[in-house]
Amino acid sequence: QVLFQEVTAFKPDILLVGFGAPKQEFWINDNLSYLNQLGIKYVAGIGGTFDMLAGLVVPAPLFIKSIGLEWIWRFLQEPFTRIRPVAQRLHVVPSLLFQRVFHAKIDSIDFDNE
Repeated sequence: QVLFQEVTAFKPDILLVGFGAPKQEFWINDNLSYLNQLGIKYVAGIGGTFDMLAGLVVPAPLFIKSIGLEWIWRFLQEPFTRIRPVAQRLHVVPSLLFQRVFHAKIDSIDFDNE
């Protein structure tokens, strides 16, 4: 509530959200219509950027960035921070797989000819 009061009072054109992924993306999605009503033209989730700028995270070497593997560098620096969100979502995969297979089998049955 305080956050919304401050954003409303400040009336920014750009809002940078630093809650960390995926929390910031969910927050932006949940509040996008309100932020648009305030006249905010651009909203970006940049949680990891604040850590980099503050010197809390050692940036990847340029050769690792150049081959697109910066995510591995960050994972190796903070493996438990990175593993927990992934592990929390893993229970969804078997459920979704079961739903897909079950629905595919149901859809393939021709009830009219039986």
